[in-house]
Order: sequence, then structure tokens, then C-alpha cells
Amino acid sequence: MRQVNTLHFQSILDDTVIHFDDDLEAQIAQLLRKLNLTVAIGEGVTGGLVSERLTRLPGSSFYFLGSVVSYSSLSKIQLLRVKPHTIQESGIISSQVALEMAKGVKELFKSDIAIGITGVAGPANDHFPITSLGKIFVAFITKTKEKVLMFQCDGTRKSIREKAAQAALVQLRNYILVSK
Repeated sequence: MRQVNTLHFQSILDDTVIHFDDDLEAQIAQLLRKLNLTVAIGEGVTGGLVSERLTRLPGSSFYFLGSVVSYSSLSKIQLLRVKPHTIQESGIISSQVALEMAKGVKELFKSDIAIGITGVAGPANDHFPITSLGKIFVAFITKTKEKVLMFQCDGTRKSIREKAAQAALVQLRNYILVSK
């Protein structure tokens, strides 16, 4: 059963503490290694930031299988098999698209855990009004569970992307801890 939760991330994390958990990547690596789990990521708004952080440590190829940075709608459809009607009906920034991104990357890499991230970092334009800025959806999938979280981040384009990556990593750690 899919679950969608909304978290207002700005109240938890602001620009001055974006890297409050310096060994987050090490904690995730240790958990993935200990539990013999692999992860793959489909990134939109974060543009590869989550993948970069997960591959900072030597030996990350043990648990990190790969990622797809699918920034455009077309790449989400072609590479991650997001259904065009899902984008048309729900919008590119939605829990449904995040979930389909996670499903697509899980199928592509055959990982134990898959993450799909979509959102709007800004600036506002004809497609994304100012009210949608900072809206981030992060989906997690394992063999038996699906979960989608929605975060609302404030700040600059850069800080929203960094907060989205941090949120995904914090939730990955929490997801592994709860699932084990």
C-alpha cells in the first residue's frame, strides 16, 4: 500500500545547517553493507546530488548500483518508464511521478531499494507558479513496501536542491532502520 506523508522540511533544516549530519553517508553505507542491500536512484530536481553524496565513500559500488538523472519529462518517460498519462493527469511534480520513477529505476538496476525524486527548485515560470516552488516528492520502494513523502522547502534554487538531497538521504537512513 502506498503512503504519502507531508513534511515541512524548512522548519527542520535551514540554509545554515544543510550539512548538520556530516556522517550521514557513512551511516547509510554501514547500514546497507550490514544488511547486504543495494540502492538505485532516479533523480529529477536534485540533478545527481544524492548519487554524488552516496558515492563519496570508497567501496560505495558495493551498495550503490547506479542512478538516472531524468530532469525532463521526456527522459522520465524514456529512461524510467514514467507513463505519459501519469504526467498529464498528476503533473510532473507529484507523488505518482516520484513513485513511477522509483519503480523504473528499481527495474533498471534490480536494486533492493529504489528512490525517485521530483520537485521544483525554481525559479517560478509559466509551468511552475511560485506556489509550487520548493515542493519535493521522494518515493522509496523495496520488494514489499512503497512510501512517498512530500517536502516543502524554502530558499534559493541551490538550497532547495541541497535540502531535497538531504531529505532523501535522511529518509533513506530512516527507511532502512525501520525496514530492517
